[in-house]
Amino acid sequence: MTENRDMAGRMAVVTGASSGVGREVARQMAERGCNLWLTYHNDDEPARELQERFAGKVRIEARQLDLTDEEAVRELFGEIGRGEDGLDYLVNNASFWSEDLWDADPKDLKPADLRAVFDVDLVGSFLTIRESIDLMKRKGGGAIVNFSSSDSLRGDPKAFAYNPAQVAVIGLTRSVARRYAPSIRCNAIAPGPIDTGWTERWGLSESEKADVGEKNGLAGRMGRPDEIASLACYLLSDSSQYINGQVIRADGGASIA
Repeated sequence: MTENRDMAGRMAVVTGASSGVGREVARQMAERGCNLWLTYHNDDEPARELQERFAGKVRIEARQLDLTDEEAVRELFGEIGRGEDGLDYLVNNASFWSEDLWDADPKDLKPADLRAVFDVDLVGSFLTIRESIDLMKRKGGGAIVNFSSSDSLRGDPKAFAYNPAQVAVIGLTRSVARRYAPSIRCNAIAPGPIDTGWTERWGLSESEKADVGEKNGLAGRMGRPDEIASLACYLLSDSSQYINGQVIRADGGASIA
């Protein structure tokens, strides 16, 4: 099989690249020859591992970034802009999550709980997009992939703080697509449950894990990070130039089951 190097020499930013889907997106993009700027909130080890793995093949820079800090976001993209490569791709994968908000009684939620999610998921994505536009125009265009949530689009009754922000990301995606078409495309992926190890972190029993999979639509299982990352790479690639402003629900068919 011929190695796919369709992103060779191009430049991308991937936020939330320290675990799960974000880390896999970064890995697959590097495999395709893409140079990367990776952001993480706390854990830099996964980004360092990717740097070591692809040393001499692609350039990978890793930066700690608080997406709620407007000046920090501006400084990062300013550093990118001082290079000669501009920017081809942006993947907004970072998201705020707290177990304390999962299945919380809406009567107990405070406005600050919703703001915490919106500040990262919506405002953070807006800030990275805003700072990317001129860098992409320097290259003659680019592609953006945002992340939403399939369950949120259905109205997950256990995620009252999370749902509104994820739906808002869809509005942001469509507005960006219409504003900057045709040179800059912007699409969103709305995954269902993805097996990133969260079932272990949350201490779910084996039967509870199986229940998550069985209830996940037509597939009868959770999705894998590599499946979502492959979709992200496709939406960024030149092969998807006719796809813009769309929301791809990668949820194993749960949205129609």
